[in-house]
Amino acid sequence: MKRAREVEDEYSLLCGALSWCRGLMIGRGTFGFLYIAYLKKPKAFGSVMAVKSTDPLKGDLLMWEKIVLDSLQGCPHVI
Repeated sequence: MKRAREVEDEYSLLCGALSWCRGLMIGRGTFGFLYIAYLKKPKAFGSVMAVKSTDPLKGDLLMWEKIVLDSLQGCPHVI
């Protein structure tokens, strides 16, 4: 049986300011997939985060999710 690779891909955010590696998928939903991501050089806010991605042809779904979440801003039941 194959072992799952913990780190799959390397990406950069904010024009190379943050360099990170994508880990295992931890969830998926209507708008895309959620992965664990590890910062290569940890900052004050920690070294592990979650990153959402989707098929480039479905990028409009992530834009729609942002609109929905923006409309729920301040709701105590949404993180």
